[in-house]
This record gives sequence, structure tokens and C-alpha cells, in this order.
Amino acid sequence: MVRLRRSNLGLRWWGAAMQLIKKIEISYLRSLHKAVIDSPGDLNLLFGRNDSGKSNVLRGLSLFFNGVTEPGRDLDFALDFSDIRRKEVKAVKGKQFISVRVDFNVPSNYRRSLGDTVSLKR
Repeated sequence: MVRLRRSNLGLRWWGAAMQLIKKIEISYLRSLHKAVIDSPGDLNLLFGRNDSGKSNVLRGLSLFFNGVTEPGRDLDFALDFSDIRRKEVKAVKGKQFISVRVDFNVPSNYRRSLGDTVSLKR
């Protein structure tokens, strides 16, 4: 289990406190079947037992923001796809995919055209 602690530090955006990332969802990446982090703060602490998925959360964020799971190493689907999901897919003949979705809070001066939240999925 991955645990997340939220700090009470606020991101400054044009003079007002704002939390830019609203939610992170990582599906089928290595040991993560589905990991959801709601309302991460500015400063987060990821801790847990060995082999609980902490590094895989970081790999998922790296894949989303940088297009690679680790510096200097592209996504290797055979290695990075969840073993649990691989077994499910074989049983129902479903699609194999890894997904990382991040929901962003939209700054107030852009909400009129974009709405309150923008979601990106890779």
C-alpha cells in the first residue's frame, strides 16, 4: 500500500494560494493495478514497506511528464505492464494498456474558457 501525507503549504499563483494538481491516477504500471492519489499538496511524502509500489508511483509520474519511466530508459511494455492485469486480460481477452491520468485545477482567470478542472491521460 502506498501512503501519502499532505502538507499544508500552498502553491502561489498570482498572489492566491492554489493547488495545481487535483488528482493522480495510475493504472496497470508494474505492481500498481490502480493507484489513486487525491488532492496531493505542494510537498508530499511517499512511504511504505519494501515492494509496496512507491517507486512505481514515481515511474508513473515520470512517464506522464517526461515520456520515460526512468531517466534514459523508455517504456518497456513487457517489463512495465502489470502482471495482475496481464492475467486478467488473458482471461477475458481484453486490451493491454498502461495509463496515467492527472487532473489539474484551472487558475481562476482561465476557468471561464476551460472550466474548473482539466484532465490529461497518457
